[in-house]
Amino acid sequence: MTFSLADQLKKRMEEKNLKSRDVEKRGHLKMNAVKNIMIGTSKNPGALTLKVIANVLGCSVDDLLSELPSAALEKEVDPPLPFQDFDLFLKVVEIVVRVTKEKGYNITLQQALHLIRGIYSYSQKKNQTIDMDFVEWLFEGMIHS
Repeated sequence: MTFSLADQLKKRMEEKNLKSRDVEKRGHLKMNAVKNIMIGTSKNPGALTLKVIANVLGCSVDDLLSELPSAALEKEVDPPLPFQDFDLFLKVVEIVVRVTKEKGYNITLQQALHLIRGIYSYSQKKNQTIDMDFVEWLFEGMIHS
């Protein structure tokens, strides 16, 4: 298991008794910049954003990108998601591929998997129906973060 930037942010913000909005305000960052990193919407924040966050938290960018202590190994980042509906899963994968091609997005495998997981999970809750408005919203949130 690898450690995420979100884990480091959470740990360091808890140590300083700060919320994501506090860090954003103190660093003069755009609203939800830190929150989007923590919830996984922003997978690759820019160097300047990381530098500002590190300054607010009193650490270095290297500290934010380093591994957490071994106790964090036991914490699961994403809760388990039941893999029950194979037809729905295939439809979700096809939609992610189609939208990525149609819009000309250049996404990473991690981003594609994040989209697939999010759409599959949401669709399971919506009676196995894929909501294209949700698909577009999820893509837009990821692409523009």
